[in-house]
Amino acid sequence: MYKRQVAVAPLDYVPGMAEVVGSKINKKLTKIFPDISEDELGETFEIVIEAKRKLEEGEVPFNYQEVEVRTEKVLRALGVDLSYIQKFITGDLNKRLLRLISIFVLAIGIASIWDQKWIAEYQ
Repeated sequence: MYKRQVAVAPLDYVPGMAEVVGSKINKKLTKIFPDISEDELGETFEIVIEAKRKLEEGEVPFNYQEVEVRTEKVLRALGVDLSYIQKFITGDLNKRLLRLISIFVLAIGIASIWDQKWIAEYQ
């Protein structure tokens, strides 16, 4: 039986990206639901996974603008000021989308375990 692989790895990572993204997150992933519904978040995951697959095949996803809008909405809901991540999103459209997806994945991972007490201990 064929099983479709669902993965966003490997990430197009730039040194310092996780630190910048992590320092801007100000709420746990489960606390964004007043701003974004669970269904919308699930749809965003599906769109991002499909876009990543297309990009790895060398294609630009037909819905690349939707990928940008949806991922940026989630990032803003987590507290990430998009002006801080712009330095990582450079190059051609393919590279910019891969990096935006990488930032999105990092933010989701960090926000999943984010705890305000941990942040206070590091300051």
